[in-house]
Amino acid sequence: MDRELAGVFSGNTLSVPLYDKKMVTWRNWNECFLEERQHMRRIVFDAYGTLLDLTAIMARVRAVTEDRGEEFLALWRQKQLEYAFLRTIMGRYAPFRQITQDALDYVLERFGLRVNPSERERLVNGWTAAEAFPDAGPALKALRSAGWSPLILSNGDPMMLQASVAHSGLLPLLDDVLSIEDVHRFKPDPRAYQIVLDRYGGTADQVTFVSSNGWDVAGAVAFGFTVFWINRTHTVLEHLNLPPTAQLTSLTELTRQLL
Repeated sequence: MDRELAGVFSGNTLSVPLYDKKMVTWRNWNECFLEERQHMRRIVFDAYGTLLDLTAIMARVRAVTEDRGEEFLALWRQKQLEYAFLRTIMGRYAPFRQITQDALDYVLERFGLRVNPSERERLVNGWTAAEAFPDAGPALKALRSAGWSPLILSNGDPMMLQASVAHSGLLPLLDDVLSIEDVHRFKPDPRAYQIVLDRYGGTADQVTFVSSNGWDVAGAVAFGFTVFWINRTHTVLEHLNLPPTAQLTSLTELTRQLL
């Protein structure tokens, strides 16, 4: 059937008139987006550590910790994830930004450091100032050109996540940015990965998932996704008997595998 699409932006919404020989209707952009994308190959990326480089936060951390920045940031990230996992297990959800603040307060106390409210806020806001890894933009462009539909699924809450992705410059290269906010369950809970299928349909084995985090890889494999582990830090695989389809060291290698 012949169709002609024309789109007009209004605020944050794109309304698309869909015309064919039999009928003329106006349909919400999201509906058209889903229809156009439902048969595309979906590739879902984790955000922090996979597309977004957390080391970009280091300058802010060093302003507070001086020569202990790497140790501080590593423990902050560890407690951030630990609190997210514990809150999911306990059924005590809190937004990821709040968890990030709580984890920061723990690490500050652990290191015996005191900061004023503005310094604390600047540290937390560092997560929205993370830069894209150098291989992220080229990989997303190549995948889109080859017919893949790239998305993000992240534990970040919507405002924090959107700010991070927008700052990185990757937002125009993504078809969607999904947060676990609606289900109040952090990855690697299966209900977090189910968000992708609830939004786009299909089955788990039709989704390709990409993460640099071993725990995320294990959760996605357990859910049934086809999983690629971007092992940027050259660490060992989690011993959970849930191996990924492939272990790679960069998103450049990923595009070579898929294209």
